[in-house]
Amino acid sequence: MTATLHLAFASGEAEAGAVIRSETDTIAELIVAIGGDLEVEGAGHVTRLAGPGATFVHGAGTTVRMPVAGHCMVWRLSSQPIEGEELTLSVTTGCPLDRVQVLRLDLIEFPPTAVAYWHTHQGPGIRCLTQGSTSVTFASAGHDHGPFEPWYEPGSDPVQVANLGDDTAIVARLLALPVSLAGGKPSIRYAREEDAGKPRLQRYRTLLEAVIDPAEVFGA
Repeated sequence: MTATLHLAFASGEAEAGAVIRSETDTIAELIVAIGGDLEVEGAGHVTRLAGPGATFVHGAGTTVRMPVAGHCMVWRLSSQPIEGEELTLSVTTGCPLDRVQVLRLDLIEFPPTAVAYWHTHQGPGIRCLTQGSTSVTFASAGHDHGPFEPWYEPGSDPVQVANLGDDTAIVARLLALPVSLAGGKPSIRYAREEDAGKPRLQRYRTLLEAVIDPAEVFGA
């Protein structure tokens, strides 16, 4: 049986000096600070990442802290199901691990009335709002989401995302992609030809893109 990617998500307010990841942790994690900095310590050096800062860590030997208070989000990735009381979402993606070669974390700003029309992506991921409210609609069902309420997109199922409010909504988006999309190449495909030419009001900012070796990260 081919090993597949498991994803999980947790978020919350962190006090100044909080340890988000200890040096003994081994699971692969993508950690993002919103409204605060990250401090990454490992291999004899310390790196300070100004908020919103992001880092990808796997294996033991690295400590990640929040030097000042702020909101932190953590995506966990594994070849095994992921459990924990702090998790707000945990899914089995069905995506073969050997296809997970690029991890990309974007912040997407949706101004009022902005819509990401029916589309798919070339890999799965968990999204989470950092501010505002959105509707997320699949063919089978739709849900409204507020700040720090995550949702999962398998990538292959068409989805439409729209800002519900009068202010800008911001979505933090993790994508697990094949290596052919490294270097920021778009993964989106529009499900309807008429939507491809419509105006897109969204603004994108990539916080982190990591090209990984699945065998090294997941033991796959």
